[in-house]
Parts: sequence; C-alpha cells; structure tokens
Amino acid sequence: MNVDLLAMEFAPRPMQAVSTSSNTSRKTSGLGLGVIDHTDQHVEIPEEVVARVEAAMEPVPREIITLNPDCGFAPSSLNPVDFEEAYLKLRVLRGGAGVLREKYS
Repeated sequence: MNVDLLAMEFAPRPMQAVSTSSNTSRKTSGLGLGVIDHTDQHVEIPEEVVARVEAAMEPVPREIITLNPDCGFAPSSLNPVDFEEAYLKLRVLRGGAGVLREKYS
C-alpha cells in the first residue's frame, strides 16, 4: 500500500499476536499505532503502552510510529465509553509516550 498514514488497532488481546509487515512500512509515511483498548474498561498503565509499542518496533521503524487509542474511543451501545475512562486512558497514553521519548530520543 502506498498511503500517508496507516492506523492499526494493536491493543485488544487477540491483536497483540499479530505482527505488522515491514514491507508495509517502507511505503507508508506513518503508522498510527492503536495502543489503548477502547473495548476494555481496564485502564492501562504506561508500561503496557511501552510494551505494545516496543513489540511493534521490531518490524516497523520507530520513526514512523505515532500513538493513538484504538478506534478513537468510538462508543457504541455494546461499548459505552464514559468521559472519565477516556480521560484516564489518554493520560496513560501520554505517560507511555513520555517514557518512550526518554528511552529512544
């Protein structure tokens, strides 16, 4: 694929076993890596975010990775996401990004 940004959900448990293709990253300017699970009310910790990103960094150059929550917290009747939960999860995303910046910058 020749795209500017490819967004992938990487947080749900079944998706963690899926590896991304390094061939895709060669033609992709950016990879929006979903590392916060919007389907689980469990609020992750920064170390979980770091682990998910580092797993993706094995086949994908870290320079093209950006972090985002899976599906942008798209709520539905099957998956209600309240404001407080979204806020806490976004704080964790920010914390994980900070750890990664310190470690890899």
